[in-house]
Amino acid sequence: MSQLPIVILTRFNIRVHFKCPPKEGTTIPETPWSDPTWMDERIRLFETYTLPSVAGQTEPHEWIVLFHKDTPEGYKQRIAGWKAKTPAMTVMYLDNEECERHLQIINQYLRDRYREAGKVITLRIDSDDVIHAGYLDRLQKAAEKVTDVPAIISFPHGFTFDEETKKIRWYTYEQNHFLAMINEAADERNCILNYAHSTIKQRGIPIIKDQEPDIVTWIEVVSRVNYINVFRTGSAEWKFPYRMKKEYPQLGLRYNPVSWALMCRRNRAETSTGNKAK
Repeated sequence: MSQLPIVILTRFNIRVHFKCPPKEGTTIPETPWSDPTWMDERIRLFETYTLPSVAGQTEPHEWIVLFHKDTPEGYKQRIAGWKAKTPAMTVMYLDNEECERHLQIINQYLRDRYREAGKVITLRIDSDDVIHAGYLDRLQKAAEKVTDVPAIISFPHGFTFDEETKKIRWYTYEQNHFLAMINEAADERNCILNYAHSTIKQRGIPIIKDQEPDIVTWIEVVSRVNYINVFRTGSAEWKFPYRMKKEYPQLGLRYNPVSWALMCRRNRAETSTGNKAK
């Protein structure tokens, strides 16, 4: 299979996608796009974690980021600055009615733009997620092995990171929200956003797991204002490649080799007695 177009999808502040019950102590404003406290913190997370990790990708891609049309002008100027420095970014502003049907809008956009390419790879990245600098390159290589579509590519091993305590945990979850889907661009439901990641296996779409060892492919950040993310326990794995400090500078990891090894051993003891993520 020749190289396929890759499209990253991020819903930043459109109210419609906050469907899951929030974690304890977390609330979402009725109009988050116009709430300065909420927006300032989400922008901080985005600029600290997500923006540099996606902007640093070397594999060609398009990054569609969805915003509410009523986002105040001061924030729109900030967003324009992101766009200017990130050529792959496509900014879409949606009104209330368009937010409600944003899936149909994205599906149609992909059909119009990528129909001639035949197939397209789509993946969702939330506005506080982190991906490895080689994520899209690894995804493209995995896609070359796929013959039948639709198909899901899963990198099941990642990390959950608490930015306040600087704790990190190995997190294994096949149906994580970093899944990518390969599908015909002309398909009616051609993008990953059409499916809830936690139930996608029940849809009958094959999931192809890529389990290359010692690669920290993605990181789920846990912060005070995360709507759903909580610090998770995972499998009894304990390896944390020391190069993570260099590959993920935005995490601010400060461990030396000795304390890093001790942390890994402690993590193994703690997670081996915890519950696996569902």
